[in-house]
Formats: sequence, structure tokens, C-alpha cells
Amino acid sequence: MTLPNSIETLGSWAFENCSELTSVILSNSLTEIGHGIFQDCKKLDSIIIPDAIEFINDRAFMNCVSLTSIVIHANVKAIGDEVFYGCSNLHEIKMPEVRPQIGHDAFWGCPGHAGYHFLKVVDLTNKKFNDLFKYKKPLIGMIHTNHTYNCSVLDLAKKEIEIYLKYGIHPLIENYFGSAKDCEDVLAWMHVKHPNAIYGVNILGNFKEAFRLAKQYGASFVQIDSVCGHLSTSEDETYAKQLFLLRQEADVVLLGGVRFKYQPVLSGRSLEEDLLLGMERCDVIVCTGEGTGQPTPFGKVEEFKAVVKDFPVIVGAGITLDSAQETFRLGDGAIVGSWFKDGHRDTGNVREEYVERMVEILSQDNKRGSGKEGRD
Repeated sequence: MTLPNSIETLGSWAFENCSELTSVILSNSLTEIGHGIFQDCKKLDSIIIPDAIEFINDRAFMNCVSLTSIVIHANVKAIGDEVFYGCSNLHEIKMPEVRPQIGHDAFWGCPGHAGYHFLKVVDLTNKKFNDLFKYKKPLIGMIHTNHTYNCSVLDLAKKEIEIYLKYGIHPLIENYFGSAKDCEDVLAWMHVKHPNAIYGVNILGNFKEAFRLAKQYGASFVQIDSVCGHLSTSEDETYAKQLFLLRQEADVVLLGGVRFKYQPVLSGRSLEEDLLLGMERCDVIVCTGEGTGQPTPFGKVEEFKAVVKDFPVIVGAGITLDSAQETFRLGDGAIVGSWFKDGHRDTGNVREEYVERMVEILSQDNKRGSGKEGRD
């Protein structure tokens, strides 16, 4: 069914329970989709929503069980309550990076979130990642909040951060050895000393605190070791809701692990399903091997990219001088910790000569953009 452009309005529940309706092309003159307009159209499997639509009202597609995918354009400002409630085969929603207001139970009963919302939302532009790193493959350096007998956590972090920034590396501040308070002290200094640099935070075991600190101290990105795959279905629903709300409130790029080092796989989903879900829950997927300092298999990176295609994948562990070029060829950036340190061990301190050597070899391949201070 094709509605002519002369139609400017449609009444609520206009096509409710049209049992033989299979496809609809809406009028380009419409600016909203009315309440319950296609509710219980159980054979409807194709709908084209025009660019001019700004509002999709309550229950518009409720129980349209044959819908499998839908495209929501940038002009949509709000999706009402229970709009896609009971759309049990709606596996994919495509929408821009800036998402509309989403009503209560808008995606209840759709696959992938145990009834919370949808399985796969694709950022049509990867805009947040590209805007932050200027379409370059970032090299991120770990600040593990360690200390020595004659150097405090903060003073050591300052020294290591200055080395990273000198070579265009983006610091990632993490409570690997220290505490969340140590990370806050480093971030507070960073916010004053280098307010325009690109830097991030990972608070192990407390992703809510990571978002809070990022917002308070101007961090550009947050890392979470695992955004999906590590929880059972019953636990995953609550986790998904919390993460969704935090991302709605925070203007940061989220780096999220899938099948991450040291994390169990309890989801009951396939790798492909976890990756597709990861694409919704973060802006960049982080791929690792089995543990800190252990190589990330190139085959695993290739397997991830085969599923997510152009969605960014950063390699998050085990990068060495020998593997750096191939890592950057296959992936979209890297996080380096142990190799930059004394003895190439996580317990060491960052050594400038190691940083310089890796940056030099990557620069030879021209796989990564240059720049000294990120956004400075």
C-alpha cells in the first residue's frame, strides 16, 4: 500500500488489525505516525518511514510480529510508549547517532534485551568515534595508577601522561593498581593541566563511577571491560537499562569489550549475537586475548570485523613492537599498556624510548594520524 503525498494526516488506529496488510509506503507529507495506526497488523513486514516524520505515537506498530527491521531517520524527535511492543521478530533498527526520546516499553518483547528494547541499533555514521579521533586510528596508552617507593600515584601518572602526550598518545586512566580516588586525582590534574587533550577513564568494577568522573573532569571516552556476553539473561536486562540511561546522559565515546579478557561468557548467545549487541551498547568494540600482556590473536580481530564490518574495533591487549603494524592494519586502533613499561610488564613504569619506538614504526606505515595533544 502506497499513501499519496496529498495525505497530510492520518487518524489514530486507521489501519488497526488489517490482517492482510503486508507493506506500507507512507506519504511524504506526514509529520507524525498516529496512535495505534498499524497495531496488530500481524503480516506487516515492510514499512518506509519518510524523512519528514517527527513523532511516532503510542502503540503505532504494537504486535506487528512480521517486522524484522526498520529505519528511523534523524528528524524523529520522539518514539512513544509501546510503539514496537510485542514485535517479536524486530531484530534491527537503524538510526543516527543522536537518538530520539524513547517512551516506556517502546521495544518490549523485541529480541535481544529480555524485553527491554531492541537487539541491534546501528549508528549510521560512527560519528562520535570519527569526530573524536578525526578519522584517525588512535593509539591509547594505559595509566595503571601505580606508584614507587619514592613517587606517589599522582606524580608517577603525571610523568607517564606527559610522555604519552609528547608522542600523540591518548591516556586512559584506570584503577588497575590504584583506587577510584587515585583516578579522580589524576583526572582532576589532567582537567586543569591539559583540558583540550583526548583522555579517558576506566573504573574497574564500577562503570557508573567511570561515567561520573568522565563528566566531572572532561574525559572524552570511557572504557568498560565488557558490555555484553558476561552476564546471564536475567542479569543482562538490568545491566542494559543502566548502561542505556548512562549513555543518554553522557557526551562521551564508549569503548566496550566483547568476549573480553578474564570475563566469563554467560549470555547463551553466539559470538555474532554478542557483537551485534555490542554495536548497540558502545561506540567502539574492544577486542583482546586471554589476559593482560597476552597477544590478541589476529584471527580474532578478523572474526570480529567480519561481523561488525565498518563499526570500529580497537585491539585492547598484548600489542608489541612486532605486532603493532598488523594490529593497525586489521583494526581501528589499539590500547597499549605492558609493552610501554619496564620489562614490558604491567608492574613497570612507562619508558619514553619504548613509546617513541612504537610511534615511529606506526608512523612509517602511516596507519595512524599524527598530532601532539589530540584536541589541543
